[in-house]
Amino acid sequence: MDTALAIGGSLLATAGAGYLLIKALCPWLLVDIEYIRKVLPGAKRLERWTKEGVHAIDIFEQCVKKHPDRNILLFEDQKYTYKEMDSHANRIANMSRQQLRLETGDTVILLQHNCPEFLFVVLDPSLLDSVVEIVDDLPEMTVYVHGMADALLPADFKSLDSLLEAASAAPVPPRVRANIGPNHPSVYIFTSGTTGLPKAAVVSSKRLLISSILSKAVGVCSDDVIYVTMPLFHSSALMIGFFQCIWGGATCVLRKRFSRSQFFPDCRRYGVTVIIYIGEMCRYLLTNDKSADDTNHKVRVAIGNGLRQDIFSEFRTRFKIKHIAEFYGATEGNVGYLNVLNKDGSIGRASPLLTKLFPVSFCKWDVENECLVRNSHGLCVPADIDEPGLCLGKITPKSEFDGYQGRKELTESKIVRDVLVKGDSYFNTGYEGRAGMATLALNRPWSADTEAVSLQAILEHCDRTLPGYAKPLFLRVARGDLEMTQTVKQSKITLKKQAYDPDVIDDPLFYLDKLQKSYLPLTKVVYADISGEKIPF
Repeated sequence: MDTALAIGGSLLATAGAGYLLIKALCPWLLVDIEYIRKVLPGAKRLERWTKEGVHAIDIFEQCVKKHPDRNILLFEDQKYTYKEMDSHANRIANMSRQQLRLETGDTVILLQHNCPEFLFVVLDPSLLDSVVEIVDDLPEMTVYVHGMADALLPADFKSLDSLLEAASAAPVPPRVRANIGPNHPSVYIFTSGTTGLPKAAVVSSKRLLISSILSKAVGVCSDDVIYVTMPLFHSSALMIGFFQCIWGGATCVLRKRFSRSQFFPDCRRYGVTVIIYIGEMCRYLLTNDKSADDTNHKVRVAIGNGLRQDIFSEFRTRFKIKHIAEFYGATEGNVGYLNVLNKDGSIGRASPLLTKLFPVSFCKWDVENECLVRNSHGLCVPADIDEPGLCLGKITPKSEFDGYQGRKELTESKIVRDVLVKGDSYFNTGYEGRAGMATLALNRPWSADTEAVSLQAILEHCDRTLPGYAKPLFLRVARGDLEMTQTVKQSKITLKKQAYDPDVIDDPLFYLDKLQKSYLPLTKVVYADISGEKIPF
């Protein structure tokens, strides 16, 4: 007995010493272990599904068998069970194969607002005028419309109604999708077009399944009710929102469009437990008047990206949301970070160990020439700790980049080669460059009386919080609301096109005078001097 106690005590002492040594020499390792513990189950499940050739539809059909009478979708006053959704989807699938003669590899364009029909029909009649405007550019395509008779439609348009009524609701045999591999395109999702024209990102069957890692890591289960207000044609709504319900057998509450005033009332009405956010949605919610109902809801998890650090804690505290699972990732990208450890302001973790498991590199960026820094061997130079760098995701069989549909150069433009070794290739998450110009949206009118004080405060704020190269050279004070994309992101296309030209901009404009170290009014005379290089930058 004494010997056993002695051995036990020795083992405990050794373990304790090992723990203290790790904590002293590699404190990040203990946090990494906790991070891996949360992410690994979802990753292993994904790997198993990929090896078994499982498709998202297979998982949905399993949910139908397991709980056919559970609601999968709530929309306004409508309810759809898993069994009912399956029936609608089968009608569409059988009609597509038998009446429309669609085959594997064919592409169907879906133009539709958020509604239940988005998930099982081709077109919504509310977008008919928009389709008429573009149909001349699509001469070889047949346009099918749901909800209108043939007699009411323009030429070259056909009604789906009679075809759907006659279609069978019988399950589609699994052999129909037997040849659909993990890299076969499931959908094309257009990028949001925040800074340029949207591109059709290829979402393969495997990529569709990758979002299941997120649901497992944050604990989404069959009892959850997930609230989706963003457009279903965007990956956050479709993949992070609706398909999270399928991975966990949960319920989706769908709204036609985001509403600041009805967001939390909807959460109370439907018993929402998980919300999906994007862009500046959370900031808009904070502009609502404070109320006792701010915490009168069941929301426990918020999943999304774009929640800025300056409001992260405020949003969590005001609405008492236990876990904010902020993530970083592009629809088409192979780089992903997730705040599974629930740390305020975080998008995830990076460490020597995690970088080995998930190969991502941060490389030095030449701000002046707007290109990656390369050494004498032509390879990229890794950024130092706490040094800004460009995030690059290594392209491997386990972290693929599926690219874009269309011209090959669209895909090639996002690939960086010869990064750490000759012949390697990485996905470029986006270029960092000069701030150039900033447009300010104010919560109160701009006053000429306090203009000088306000401009000085802005400059001092930039001096405190931004590196020199990121300090805006030009300022624009927007008198009205800024143009937004449909995913509640600020659209920069028009702003970039107008630049700082006072002939096309009615808003107050200012430029940074480096000699006076202050922002000064940018008049037409000043603009001409800048264009003529009389005022250097």
